Amino acid sequence: MARHLAMVDRALMDIVRGRTKRLMIFMPPRHGKSELISRYLPAWYLGCYPDRRVILTSHTASLAADFGGSARNLLDEWGPLHFGVSIDQNTHAKHRWRILGHDGAMLTAGVGGPITGSGADLLIIDDAIKNADQAISPVYRQKVWEWWLSTASTRLEPGGAVVVMFTRWHKDDLAGRLLAQAANRWHVISLPAIAGDNDPLGRRPGEPLWPERYDVEALEAIRLDQTPYWYGAMYQQVPSQYGEIAWPDEYFPDSIWATEAEWPARFLASAVAIDPSKGPDSKKGDFSAMVFVGVANHKLWIDARLKKIPSPQIVSDGIDWHCEKKPDLFAIETNQFQALFATEFRRQADARGIFSLRISPLENTINKELRIDRLSPYLARGMVKIRRNKGGLELFRELREFPQCDHDDGPDALEMACRVLDRGMAPGDGLGSNLLQATGSRI
Repeated sequence: MARHLAMVDRALMDIVRGRTKRLMIFMPPRHGKSELISRYLPAWYLGCYPDRRVILTSHTASLAADFGGSARNLLDEWGPLHFGVSIDQNTHAKHRWRILGHDGAMLTAGVGGPITGSGADLLIIDDAIKNADQAISPVYRQKVWEWWLSTASTRLEPGGAVVVMFTRWHKDDLAGRLLAQAANRWHVISLPAIAGDNDPLGRRPGEPLWPERYDVEALEAIRLDQTPYWYGAMYQQVPSQYGEIAWPDEYFPDSIWATEAEWPARFLASAVAIDPSKGPDSKKGDFSAMVFVGVANHKLWIDARLKKIPSPQIVSDGIDWHCEKKPDLFAIETNQFQALFATEFRRQADARGIFSLRISPLENTINKELRIDRLSPYLARGMVKIRRNKGGLELFRELREFPQCDHDDGPDALEMACRVLDRGMAPGDGLGSNLLQATGSRI
């Protein structure tokens, strides 16, 4: 057993023996916590105490049920030999099963799901947050907190124990609120992917948590693909306040600027993306952002025009820029009112006899900040070269201050250009894989 899992196992045995009543465990993704805690712990606990009850919850009911089914199968196989207990075959669904001839049982549910009417001698919460959208949503975080207060915590029997295990997502997640409320009531094991000072395992600073599975090189590749916020939260278990400056100074060296002398004469592939505003009289006064991205010499060469202009001019200026840049792809955001622009671009381009305009409509369905976070691998690897002009200076400012900048139209259009390039250059899924390969970088 890996040493970090052995440490967790010892803490779980203290739960089983009643020495610890409230345990929190923070670990990076894919480091074995669910296997040990959500599969093996319930089976062992009910084998030792066949008249007690376990409730296990996770971010989705289906995942929680899968853990319940795994625990049931383990006890079904090994219970008769090691504990002298068997599963009641009349009540043996994955999400609800019982011990034959005893009062013991296991119930699983998603966070917020139905567990009222059942008591728990052992309550396990395995990752209450599913993804970044939920993590940054104050509404969802409040929903989880109210579920804990009104439902989950009220299921505990006298003397019952709680195990809360997380990959940290946010400073204000359930674990953060529980610790803010009463940190002294919890035994906390926090295991970062890379050791810092005073490591719980006694690792030297810089030593990985599970080197046999994720060595330093593998973790460094992961770090480069994340924003500092997400890497700090999910891998180092040190979430900051989401919404602080996304990227560190070293992502913006002087070499990020492209001189006219080094600007490539041709590109392996190129795209223009447009994020239109509602014009200068809109309430927020956003810019209309036009961003060009060309791939050449293992870099992304970026030119930008960010202006507050009337809506009709957005179309004519965009077509003019298409004629100047001659991109392979032309991406337009089509959310809400912006959908009208794609039709108008096509109509005006046809009227001007410009039939080379290949419009790639993009409907953005996830949080803007999460989308712009996807630029992290390019910035971290030093792949970005920005043309130093008025638009480029504004784009640089918006990137440098994101997400605290008063406007984010430039980064938004840049992400769309990178996304449409990634989709158009080669077969594959997901932002970054093809584009990173095309620029000669390795994940």
